[in-house]
Amino acid sequence: MNSTEKTIKESHTEKIGVRSLRTTLTDLQFALHRKHTAECDILDDIKNFLRQRAEIERSYHQSLLKLTQTHLQKRSKYSSAPEIDGFPRSQHRGVVEVWKMLLEVTESMATERVKLTDDVWEKLANEAKNYKKEKEAIFKRQSEVASKLSSDVLDSVKEMLKNKKSYHELEKVTTDIRQKYQEVESRWKKKDLKVFESKTSLEKAYSKTTDRFKDGQKRSTVARNNYLLELAAVNTRLRRFYTEDLCNVMKEMDGPFYDKVQLYYTKYASSELEVCMEIKERLETLKHEACLVSRNYVLSCFLLKFPEFAHVAQYNFEPFGQDQVTALCKDHGAEIYLQKNARKWAGELIQEEAQILEKNKAIRGLRSVSVAYTKNPEFGTTDACNEAQLKIDQLQEDIRRAEIQKEIIEVKLEQIRQAGVDVEKWIAKAREGTKPKQHLGVPNHTGTPLGSLDNLLDGERSEVYSTADPFDTLSMASTSSAQSSTAAKMCVALYSYKARNHDELNITEGEILDVLDWDDGEGWTNGRNKYGLEGYFPMSYVKPYFPSRPSTPPGSSTQSPSGCEQTDNPEISHQGLIV
Repeated sequence: MNSTEKTIKESHTEKIGVRSLRTTLTDLQFALHRKHTAECDILDDIKNFLRQRAEIERSYHQSLLKLTQTHLQKRSKYSSAPEIDGFPRSQHRGVVEVWKMLLEVTESMATERVKLTDDVWEKLANEAKNYKKEKEAIFKRQSEVASKLSSDVLDSVKEMLKNKKSYHELEKVTTDIRQKYQEVESRWKKKDLKVFESKTSLEKAYSKTTDRFKDGQKRSTVARNNYLLELAAVNTRLRRFYTEDLCNVMKEMDGPFYDKVQLYYTKYASSELEVCMEIKERLETLKHEACLVSRNYVLSCFLLKFPEFAHVAQYNFEPFGQDQVTALCKDHGAEIYLQKNARKWAGELIQEEAQILEKNKAIRGLRSVSVAYTKNPEFGTTDACNEAQLKIDQLQEDIRRAEIQKEIIEVKLEQIRQAGVDVEKWIAKAREGTKPKQHLGVPNHTGTPLGSLDNLLDGERSEVYSTADPFDTLSMASTSSAQSSTAAKMCVALYSYKARNHDELNITEGEILDVLDWDDGEGWTNGRNKYGLEGYFPMSYVKPYFPSRPSTPPGSSTQSPSGCEQTDNPEISHQGLIV
C-alpha cells in the first residue's frame, strides 16, 4: 500500500469516528424527543379523560365503562414496570402504571351511578392543558441547549483528530529521515565513499542528516504531545457531557412533570372519595400509589431501555507505526514546551477558580433579589424577576463552561506532572501572583429600596473580588474544619420542607439526615437523605441528632449513618420512555 492509499484510509477512519459520534448524539436527542412525546401524550390523556369524565358522570354506567375500556386498551401494550436495584417496588411507581390502576378503579365504579361536580374535572383538565404548553416550551429551549452541547463536543473531537493527523504525518516523515540517517551513518562509520565523493563531503552529509533527524524527532514529539493533550481534553469534555450536562438537560426538560402528574392523580382520587364512600378503600389505595410516582424511578426505567445515556464515550491514544511512547515525555527538547504550558495552565487554573467563586456569589445575590421582588411587589415587577432569572441562567452557563475548562486544565496538568514536570511549583507561583484585596464589607440591600439588577449584581461581584482570595479561602476552610470537628454529623427534621429550587432537598418532619455542611453562611444546611439525594434546606428546620452506636454483629448488612441499608440510588439510572 503506497503513501497516498494510507492517507486516504486514515482520512476515512477519522470521518467514520466523527460520523459515529454524531450519530450517537443524534440518537440521544431522538430518545429525549420520544420521552417528551410520551409525557405530553400522558398529559393529553389526562386532560381528555377528565373532560369526558365530567360529561359521562351524568350518563349511565355503560358510557363510563366504554371510556375506561378504551383507555385501558390503549395502554395494553405497555409492559409492567421492571424491578430495579435501589428502587423497592413498595416505595416507587411509574406514571403509566398508576394511570392504568386509575382506569381499573374507575371501571369498578361503572356498576353504579356516580355524580361528580364539573368544577373539579374542568379545573384539572385546564391545568394539564396549560402545563403541556409550558412543558413544550421548556423542551424546545432545552433541545437547543442539547444541540449546542453536542456541537461543542463534535468540534472538540474534530480538533483532536486534526492533531492526530498532524502527529501521524510528522511521525511518518521522521521515520523516512531515520532510514536515511541510518544509511549515511553506516557509510560514515565504514568510510564507504562513493565515486567522486570525498571524506569531507561524506562528513557534511552525515552532519546534515543528523541535524534533520534530530529536528524531525523533536517535531514529532511535540506533535505527539499535542495529540495526547487534545485527546485528554476531548475525553474530559465527553465525560462531562454524559455525566453532568446531559443529566442537567434531562432534569430541566422534566421540570415539575412528575409532581404535576402526581397532583392530578391525587386530586382525582380525593374527589372520588368524597362521593364514593362504598369504594373508599380502593381509592385510598390509588391515592397512596399516586404518591409513589418517582422521577428517579421512571428515569431509571428509561435509562434501562436506553443505556446510551449511561455510556461515556472516550478516545484512546493511537500510536503511529512502531512508536512505543504512549504518554507525555520530556525527550528531544520537549521539556521546555511542557514547562511553558505548565506555567500557562497553572495561571489559567487559578483564574477559572476565581471566576467560579465570583459567579456563584453573584447568583446568590440575584436569588436574594428575586426573593425580595416576590415578597415585596412594590420593589419590582414580573419583568424584573424575569430579568434576574435570565442573568442567573447566563451566570450558570458561564460557571458550567468555567468548570469544563478547569477540568480540562487539571487533566492536562496531571499529564504534565506524570511526565516529571513540577506542576505544583507553577500553581504555587500563580497563587502567589493573586494579591488579596482588602475586604470592604457586604453591601446592604435591606435598608433601601431595590434598584437595578445590574447594580445589585455589580455589588455582589465587587464583594467577590474583595474576598475571593485563595489564601482567604484556605484560612476559612481550616477555621471551618476546626469548628465542625465537634459538630453533629446528623440532624433530625423538626418541620417538613418542600424544595423550591433544583439545588434544594425535600425533608419530612422526623426524618434523619446526614449533614454535609451545617451553615453555608446564609442560614442553609447542606445534607443527604437516606436515598442518597443531596441538597439544601433551612437550618432552622432541623436540630442536631446524635445516634447511639450499637455494635454490628458479624454478617449483618452495612448501615448508613441514617440507619438505613446502603443502596446505590443515583438520580438517573435505567429504562425507557415513560412507565
